[in-house]
Formats: sequence, C-alpha cells, structure tokens
Amino acid sequence: MDFHNLAFLTVLLLSALGCCAGQKQALKPGNLDYLVGQNVSFVTTIDPLTQQFVVITWTFNSGSGPVPIISSATKGESVADAYKDRVVFNRTTGSLVLKAVTISDTGDYSISMVQDTGVQIPGENKLTVYESVSNVVATANVTNPVEFNDTVSLTCTATGSKLTYSWLSGGAALVATDHMQLSKDSSVLTILSILRADKGPFACTASNPLTTKTSSPLTFNISYGPEEISMTASPQQPVHSTKSNITLTCSAKSSPAAQYDWLFNGENLKKPGPVLTLTDIQKTQGGNYTCLASNPNTKRYLASTVAQISLMEKISGAAVTGPTANLIAGNSSANISCQAAKGTIVTTKWLKDGKPLSPSDRVTIFADKSSVGISRVEKTDSGEYQCELSNPVSTNSASYKMIVNYGPEAVAIKGVAAVEDVKKAVYELEKAAYVDSGKYECVASNNVTGKTASAVHTLSVKEKIEEGLSGGAIAGIVIAVLVALLIIALIARCMTKKKKVTESPY
Repeated sequence: MDFHNLAFLTVLLLSALGCCAGQKQALKPGNLDYLVGQNVSFVTTIDPLTQQFVVITWTFNSGSGPVPIISSATKGESVADAYKDRVVFNRTTGSLVLKAVTISDTGDYSISMVQDTGVQIPGENKLTVYESVSNVVATANVTNPVEFNDTVSLTCTATGSKLTYSWLSGGAALVATDHMQLSKDSSVLTILSILRADKGPFACTASNPLTTKTSSPLTFNISYGPEEISMTASPQQPVHSTKSNITLTCSAKSSPAAQYDWLFNGENLKKPGPVLTLTDIQKTQGGNYTCLASNPNTKRYLASTVAQISLMEKISGAAVTGPTANLIAGNSSANISCQAAKGTIVTTKWLKDGKPLSPSDRVTIFADKSSVGISRVEKTDSGEYQCELSNPVSTNSASYKMIVNYGPEAVAIKGVAAVEDVKKAVYELEKAAYVDSGKYECVASNNVTGKTASAVHTLSVKEKIEEGLSGGAIAGIVIAVLVALLIIALIARCMTKKKKVTESPY
C-alpha cells in the first residue's frame, strides 16, 4: 500500500474517531463560484502558531464518491496524478489552490486536519465552475411578418453553462402575456398574431451567476395596410371647366408603401402611381374616378371613395339681338334675345341700365330666360339692355341699346305775355315794338312717328315814353326853352316902351 492510500485511510479512521469531538470547521462554510480557467483558493481558518497537525488530507467528490487530491503527513506529501501541477498546498495552514479550473472541477471539496492529539478538524466547500456566457444571438422564424397573419417565434441561443434567459422589448424587461408567451426556460418568445406595435427592438439576455450577455437587437419590418385611404382633387370645386388641368392625389397608410391604380367609371386607366394628372380635360373625361391602393406583402386592397368630376364648357361669344326697325311709342312691340356661341348656359340674368329687369304687364321674361318681350313700347323702355350668362365655371355678358321714338308732345312756347314799345333814336331788332304784338304759333313734327303738335302764344307790346331822353331831344327842349325866354323878354320890353309913351307930357 502506497503512502497516499495509507494516509487516506488514516484520515478516514481519524475522522471516524474525531467526528464527535465537536471541533470547529477548518473552512468557512459556503459555496464558491468561479469561471473556467480561474484559480480557486480554499483558505482554512487554522492559526498555525497555536495548532500542529499530523495529517492533512484534501478530497474531491463530484457525486460518485470521494477522490483524493493530496495527503500530507510529517514524513511527506502525496498528490494524486490528476492534480499534479494543478494544486499549490500550504502545509502550515492546510490551504489549497486549484489552478485553471474546468467544468469537471465542480463538486464538493473536503479537508481533514488531524492534530497530534488525535483531534480532527474537518471542513468542506462546494465549488461550482461556470463557463462564461458568450455568443448570445436572437433569431426569428419570420423577419418580415404580416400584421394579424403571422405568429412569430424568437429563439435565444448562447454558449455557457447553467444559463437562464430573459427578454427585453424596447429596452425594458418583457413580461409574458396572452399575446407574448415565453417557453418554460424563457429561451423562446412567441408573439401571437403580430401587430405593428410589436416591431421591437427585441433582445435576449443569457446569464449565469457570474456573467451576463445580451444579444444584438432584433427589429421587425411588419407589413400592414393599406388603410385610411383618401383622395383629393386640385383644384377642389364641384364643377370644372373643360380644357383645364385637374390633379387627383391618393394616399393610404401602408407598410411597405402602397401601390396605386386609378379607375374611371370602373375601368382601370393603366396609369399607376399616387398622382393622376388630367391635362386639357375634355367633356368625355367627366365621370367617376376611384383610387385603388394595394399592398404586395399583405395581399390586401382598399378602394377610395368615388370622386365625381363634373365638367362644363366655359360660356363665350355672348350676344344680344333686338329690333332693327324704328320703334314708335305706343305702337311697336320689341323682342330682345340673348345667345352664346359656346358653353352651357345655366343662369341668365337680364338688366336694364345696370338694374335688374323686372317683368310687368308689358314686359315678359320668357321661361328659359333667353328672350324678353315688350308689348306697346313706351319712351321709358329706351335704354341699355344687358344679359349675363353664367354657369359654375364662367360668366359672359352682352348688351343692346334700344331707342323708342315718341312725340312730339307737350309742345309749349315760353315767353312774357306783354312788352312795351320802345321808342328810341336807334332801332334795335332785339327790342320788341308795338307792331310785334300778336299771336305766335310754334309747330313741331316727328318724321319717324309722323306726328305734329303746335302751341299759340299771344304777345302784346305797349307804347311807352322813354324816361331817359336822347341828346337830340334834350337839345330841342333847350332851344325851345331859350326861344320861350326870348319871346317873354321881347314882350316885356315892348310893354315897357308902351308905358313910357303913355306917361309923356305931350
């Protein structure tokens, strides 16, 4: 029997003898966790200054029975072949260092320290060796799932020992629900009937007591739609004019982006794309337009509401026609008509002299409003007649000037009833004279109406002496006065001489 086996048996025997001695433990109780490749130190609690040991033995038990590691006695040490060059033993303290541990080193490590008194001090530690976590990868069975259609499974794989798994969604810990389910070991995450909100990112974490690693994030490109489709027309108006340009634009929520087709009265126009441009549109292009959105991944289709494009030609070439013969008040009738060279007339409005024309007992606006009839025209019917033609896309107008001939009527002569004859040295024709007195008659005629009318005015010119005398009259008066004075002077002289003769003494 070799030394190693002898020492081992001695330890077993002494252990049996000293197990009931109630001595303290040589090792601190507890479990030791190390990674593959690390050195493990089993440190005893023994004070070498106060205690002496005859035999110290280390054993290992992985579950199939104890296996000797090293045995040390006063005469020498014996190391098992499997541990040569792997252990460092301190004979003074009994401590042991196990180098570069592997997964197979996982198990129970026991020490037995026998004093020279025969007292045994035992100790035991449990060592667990872990392989470091690495190569953590999250994979999915579907990378481009379709919303509502696909159930997606994400699987987490990693290298390492005694791994546990967990998942992150958007950076936060994922909690299992009826919609998101975890396998028993949490390595598989199943998303039932995936939704667009489930796009991620998702990441898995693999752990053991000593290391943790997380996979790269996994994000889904989830196909959905089309939905919420809408179509707009530009310009937006109930009726469009022919020869104009109209742009129809279609949009829908979809991933990937929707594909668009255009239908006209139910027929595919074969003009794909989100925008349909109608240039120089003709009347035959008026009708119902529909946008059809489709998603090649989801295989779904969605039609927009129908856009009804109503077209109307602009009105042009408006003209008003009326009577060409002379109109005579009280005798003639008139008919005025309004037409347009092009366009659809929806509304016709008649004006006279800028104001709305109203029907009366003489004025009739016909039902289609294209004509106006006037019976027994009067002079008040003269004026400018205008028609305004309109439809939802245009307005056009034209006018006609009508003249109604009338009269003569209400003929009158304006002047004074009487004047005085003017006597003066210079005769002026503009001054009425007595001889100008008499009846004056004015006669008016209208070559168009064939009518005549007259008025009589009586003028009386009275004679009157001018208060102001002319120069000749004044001179005559002066001469007459002088002559009178001379006559009076002569008479007075004659009377004086006669008196003197009478008084003579003869």
